[in-house]
Amino acid sequence: MATTYTRKDMVAAAEVGRSRAEERAATTVRRVTARYDKLKDQGDELMAEGLRGAAVSGVAFGAGWARGRYGDERMTMMGLPLEALVGVGGHVAALAMRSGASKRYAPLAHSAANGALAAWLTQEGRDMGARSRTESATAGYYPPAGYPALPAPVQPHALPAPAPDVYAPAVAGAAPAADHALAEAIAVMSQSLHGDAA
Repeated sequence: MATTYTRKDMVAAAEVGRSRAEERAATTVRRVTARYDKLKDQGDELMAEGLRGAAVSGVAFGAGWARGRYGDERMTMMGLPLEALVGVGGHVAALAMRSGASKRYAPLAHSAANGALAAWLTQEGRDMGARSRTESATAGYYPPAGYPALPAPVQPHALPAPAPDVYAPAVAGAAPAADHALAEAIAVMSQSLHGDAA
């Protein structure tokens, strides 16, 4: 049996179809909007992280350049390294920014202060390493207690001279120079084992 639809039925079906399509479109728009907001937040985080990294690196580079350009004498204030003062002062300023209208710049100020402290501590570490290297080079090496001292290295001029009159037995087919070199090696070994004077 065939079903007949009236115009009223067709209008009602069209309304249902349109409301379902609108509902699907609204759901899609909400999903796309949520995804866009999430990507925007991730992009903002990535941008902020990049800016903080650039602040640390830039301030550390600038402080190193200034120390190299102006020397240690001009990079101190009140007997303290300028980088340390800038680093501590930058952290204090960043802490003060956390409550004001400029609180969004506080992480950047912390990063700049970290760059100044990194430059100062790098210089301090370099100086300490250089002093340690100088001290260890002048002090020499002493083994810990309970271990025997290392023997003195053999100096090349202290080796006995080869004895030219001693020859090893001839090897069939060997060149005379090889026979002579073999004889010299045997003589040196014999002298070192038996303590024979050359």
